[in-house]
Amino acid sequence: MALGLFIPVALYLTIYIFVIGVFSAEVAKNLTYPTIDLAKEVEIPGGFFERVESIFFAIWIMTIFDTCMMWLDITILNLASMFRNVKKMVWILLLSPIIYFVAMLPQNLVDFFTFADYVTYFGMIIVYLCPILLLLLAIIRGVRGHE
Repeated sequence: MALGLFIPVALYLTIYIFVIGVFSAEVAKNLTYPTIDLAKEVEIPGGFFERVESIFFAIWIMTIFDTCMMWLDITILNLASMFRNVKKMVWILLLSPIIYFVAMLPQNLVDFFTFADYVTYFGMIIVYLCPILLLLLAIIRGVRGHE
């Protein structure tokens, strides 16, 4: 587990150090995607790869797709375990148009970051509000802990 956590932390820390080293802190804080700009600055001797960022973009898109599919699978499994009478295929058919519509909402980069902020605030409200409401419901119903 420690090795699994160490690898991404070391990778992110290395990328962070390189971005600050190449661009400086003042420039890096004004860049939207500093990692992509760092990939554009990479030059491999011999001219074998002229555009390293194209490889970076291909790997990045595959990573984002795999992450989204993993979250969709987790969501489907959770919904199928909560509602046992509904099949997984029904959840896929119900969630797919919703996910597509939500993905198409931001029309530009500013809208995307604004939308991301709203999703973050909504997630924080859910994370804090749901346990409090469940605790209050348990107190009202008289549920006691394991004794």
